[in-house]
Amino acid sequence: MRIAFFEHRAKDIMERRLLEGGAEILAVPLLFEKPIIEKKELLNYLKYWNYNKPDYFIFLNGSGIQYILDALESQIYKDEFFANIKKAKVIVRGPKPAGILERNGITHYYMIPEPYISKQILDFFSEIDLKEKKIVIQHYGRKNQFLSHSLQTCGAEIIDIIPYKWELPENHDEVNLFFDKLINQQIDIVVFTNSIQVEHLFELAKLYKTYDSVINSFNKIPTISIGPLCTQALKDAGIPVKYEVRPSKLYALIDFLLNQLSN
Repeated sequence: MRIAFFEHRAKDIMERRLLEGGAEILAVPLLFEKPIIEKKELLNYLKYWNYNKPDYFIFLNGSGIQYILDALESQIYKDEFFANIKKAKVIVRGPKPAGILERNGITHYYMIPEPYISKQILDFFSEIDLKEKKIVIQHYGRKNQFLSHSLQTCGAEIIDIIPYKWELPENHDEVNLFFDKLINQQIDIVVFTNSIQVEHLFELAKLYKTYDSVINSFNKIPTISIGPLCTQALKDAGIPVKYEVRPSKLYALIDFLLNQLSN
């Protein structure tokens, strides 16, 4: 079975497990993370928080926290950062940000339930008066406009921290190879693990004038998705989703694909 996927963080794990299961793999880079947070910006936040303590911190992923810590550099500033968190209520989107916080002494947090989307965060705040409450949101890849605007509409003061942004890969050779194999029906399953992959794929398809052929080819090949946001992005692009992996975890995706290989 020939499987194409776009996962970047866990690429090596996926590739190894699927190769062991007998698959032919085409791993296609569709994005990379570019750190954009600067130490000066973070120190300004720390200074501001000395007089305007945040009431809530929302951490949306683990990598974003790590980019913040990398930018702070000094342990003194890191300690000050975590001291502010300890004085606030903390909401985390899944086990990865929770793990980083725990390793740094933050054990009081609320982890939203799966599938870890904005709705679950807003549900947490639904019975809370947010007027003049200060909420720090650590975004990832890009600002979650929906989440920030929804909380701001409730009267909260929002501080948006965007540690990194997603960009297209500089080299498009493997993407064009994927287009060729997809159009020539040399792929059996295509796997998407986040919505930005969908956006980037079709941006490049338009760039290389293969958009119509790619769309038509996706109607002939099973597409697998992780999570409702990724599924919705595919549907919005006109791509039918054969199966949405639940829970929205890498291990569940790998187990599903290995099951497909064994059958």
